[in-house]
Amino acid sequence: MGLLGSGEQARTRVTAHLVVRPLYKIKVYSPTKANREKFAREMSQETGVEVVPVASAEEAVRGSDIVSAATNTVDPVVEGRWLEDGMHVD
Repeated sequence: MGLLGSGEQARTRVTAHLVVRPLYKIKVYSPTKANREKFAREMSQETGVEVVPVASAEEAVRGSDIVSAATNTVDPVVEGRWLEDGMHVD
């Protein structure tokens, strides 16, 4: 899973996806390095899933089966050229 965002909305997205899908690795990007690192640490402990902070939104999206934009920004956070056939985007 590629996750864009590291706030409360991101936490609930992870929890919801885990109810319906087995997740083995989550790549999380947030503009603030400390926030994404803290989120990765906490969610790895809470869920037992490997959560890895990454340095860019593109890195989070590339190669992910599921892409989740857990943010309230009005600016685009996903570029269409990053997406691959078969990805689920929410």
